[in-house]
Amino acid sequence: MSQPNQRWQQSLYDALEPILTATRLAPYLAAAHGNRKRALQLYQWNIELSGAVYEALHVFEVVFRNALDAQLCVWNAGQTDQSTQLLHNSEWLQDPAPLLKRLVRSSDLANAQARLLGMPICLPS
Repeated sequence: MSQPNQRWQQSLYDALEPILTATRLAPYLAAAHGNRKRALQLYQWNIELSGAVYEALHVFEVVFRNALDAQLCVWNAGQTDQSTQLLHNSEWLQDPAPLLKRLVRSSDLANAQARLLGMPICLPS
């Protein structure tokens, strides 16, 4: 480890140690067998690990939402509008089939449609 990196880490530890509560630091101190410097290193490693997990979670969430949207578009386009006997279009948010309307709270659907159109959102009271 280079000397500047060691100084930066030491200043990080010095800054963190007084503001971390004993309760917050306790699991790290236990894992480090009471070594405060090692406990703070473990705390920093946990921060880095959590960041990596959230990065992967973010990618998964975007891929999942896009896949769900694609499937809902196909499904919705195959549903018949009972009042007109015509098929709904693939824009499931703009022209939701009755089953989607039953599965989603009307206020959530209205808010999603408002966001789609760039209109103000009505928050539930």
